[in-house]
Amino acid sequence: MKIAVIGPICRDKINISGTQHFQPGGATYYNGLALSSLGIDVTVFGAYNTSEDDSWLASFKKKVKLIAIPTAETLTFLNEYPDPNSQDLRVQKVKNVNCVMDWNQLKKYDFQSYDGIALGPLFHNNFSLDFVKNLHKINPHSYLAGQGIIRYSDKGKVIWRNPEKLQDMLPYVKALFVDEQEFEFMSGNNESPKFRDLEKLIITNGSKGSTIITKGSEFEIPAFPPTETVDATGAGDTYMAGVLAASERFSDVYQIGIFAAMASTLCLEHHGALKQSFEEILKRIREIKIDN
Repeated sequence: MKIAVIGPICRDKINISGTQHFQPGGATYYNGLALSSLGIDVTVFGAYNTSEDDSWLASFKKKVKLIAIPTAETLTFLNEYPDPNSQDLRVQKVKNVNCVMDWNQLKKYDFQSYDGIALGPLFHNNFSLDFVKNLHKINPHSYLAGQGIIRYSDKGKVIWRNPEKLQDMLPYVKALFVDEQEFEFMSGNNESPKFRDLEKLIITNGSKGSTIITKGSEFEIPAFPPTETVDATGAGDTYMAGVLAASERFSDVYQIGIFAAMASTLCLEHHGALKQSFEEILKRIREIKIDN
């Protein structure tokens, strides 16, 4: 399986109960590393300010093939978790938002050769509707992490606006990944027919589990408690990577969801991106007697 991951690579400042650390971040970063750990041939088309010192990405470059897409600024987020034991609570702030990807920067690449394309916008301006349309013409197998499309800044605080922008992109993607609150904001509780036309709609709900909706079927996927919650950043992005990787091995949607949920749990147990292999995740599933 060959996957392209497209989106900004941001700088994250993580604050967990007053303890701070800095790391690369964003859906593109976590997705790329997770897919690589799971044995997928992955190329990351990552957007950031390439005119600045990028030594902060040295470790990332050793683990994935990175094609840098230059932008005016490197998107920066502050992720604050007041309760280290809860993945469901997060306060976000953002700065350096001039991180815009233009289709002219990417049209020269052979996206037709990929089995899937994971889109990981983090802010509403990262790429446009025309960007998604042009990509769809070349390769219709795009998987969208939708959260970034509705993110705007109000004096640095992340707020949600313009759900119709996300809805307009849905005809040009194969699957959408959102959490429950994002979905309610984006859809008005699934009133839009555009959501029903998706091949897969994946709605995560932290420690309460997740739901995978396909045309005609709905699958409730349990969440698995971590041995310890160290850092919840990137857990949702890891779920997306788990779905993509498991889709190569399994045809059963429930099996795919179980695998993705466990991958997300393992991400919670340490700082940074998923480190376990595909087989290590299957082993953890077997240990808790979940049919894989």
